[in-house]
Amino acid sequence: MCQVRETYNQSRMKQYQPERIYVDPAVTDEPVTQYTLRQVPGIPVVYFQSREQLAELYASDTTLTEGKKQLVLTRHPGKFLKGCQGCTSSRVHCNYFTVTYATNCHLECTYCILQAYLNNPFMRVYVNVTDLLEELDAVFSQNPQGIYRVGTGELSDSLGLDHLTGISRWLIPFFGGRKNAVLELKTKTDNVANLLDMPANRNSVISWSINTATISSREEWKTATLEEKFEAARRCADHGYPLAFHFDPLVRYDNWEADYRALVDSVFDRFDPEQIAWLSLGALRFHKELRDVIRWRFPRSEILNGEIVRGTDSKYQYFKPIRVEMYARMLEWIRQHSSSTTVYLCMESQDVYRNVFNWTPSLRGDLGKYMDQGVLLTIRAPHDCGLQNVDCGMKISKQIRGCHCANRKYLGVNPWAEDRRRGRS
Repeated sequence: MCQVRETYNQSRMKQYQPERIYVDPAVTDEPVTQYTLRQVPGIPVVYFQSREQLAELYASDTTLTEGKKQLVLTRHPGKFLKGCQGCTSSRVHCNYFTVTYATNCHLECTYCILQAYLNNPFMRVYVNVTDLLEELDAVFSQNPQGIYRVGTGELSDSLGLDHLTGISRWLIPFFGGRKNAVLELKTKTDNVANLLDMPANRNSVISWSINTATISSREEWKTATLEEKFEAARRCADHGYPLAFHFDPLVRYDNWEADYRALVDSVFDRFDPEQIAWLSLGALRFHKELRDVIRWRFPRSEILNGEIVRGTDSKYQYFKPIRVEMYARMLEWIRQHSSSTTVYLCMESQDVYRNVFNWTPSLRGDLGKYMDQGVLLTIRAPHDCGLQNVDCGMKISKQIRGCHCANRKYLGVNPWAEDRRRGRS
């Protein structure tokens, strides 16, 4: 495995362009394959004659840095839709579903788990999108009363390759007609041209992982800058898409409080709370294997500094009091702008939820119901969630969000924030 460059400077984000493309013989005629190849005239294309050749490529000793320069178009052999794999049994689950239509990422964030998780170094796209949509249609139709929040950014950046594959052109119209499902496209890029070239719908949430300028410049080498992300988000919001932002990973360093407060202020200075479907908070966490990869590939990274210990789920993370303090401060700054925006923690314990929100959700169930109500608010027009009595499902989460409907006077106050202002924290 090679070390990457010690520094990376760019004035504008550069879109990914592979040095070579490999085509699985099973997908030569797939629409996404043909679409992708039309976007990259002049790039060498290798058409494999058998799956054995593809297996040989995967088994090669190609380094991660070199593998990211090569794009493989292939077929997903199993089920696309799965429950979120990132949350262990000791953490509060939010009933989030993921769809994997690509693996690996070229953005070179020092803390990226994919460096230690994936079993081969290449950029892969599963182009059998028709199979994906048929699977989703069957699942959503079999359970019309259920609510499905579906993300695509677990094993890749949702939009990192979209200028090549155009997969958003299939996904967004498909979700647009659904009454029980919301798509989240999560990105660190400004690659939104395809999204602006089709009608928007409220079932498609476009989200960004954002961090302070200090962390972004030091630890996120090839992502869009914060201003580029905000510019792209503004264009999406103006086009009609709901937005979301993920403050993840939260990193503790000198002056972190001032920087993260300014980051929260920047979000609400630019966007109305009703344009934001949800916000998430997640503190830095990583497995031992990733720690070793970071030290090898990014020897000057400072991301591993700090009071970090191994948790009950075997992940390394900040001491719990540090995480609670960071979450609590972030929540306080958010609530100074909006009492009703949905906020949740990513991969955290019940104890941390209780300390931050004065609310202890069950490991499975409560947080999912809370988020599902946010989905209803997102799909429908603002102030029209359809829940018109105090006994609606929102009551389980009144501690951590308000309500846009007639219940707002009952559910709009955050007790934790009130206690902080009264000096009782």
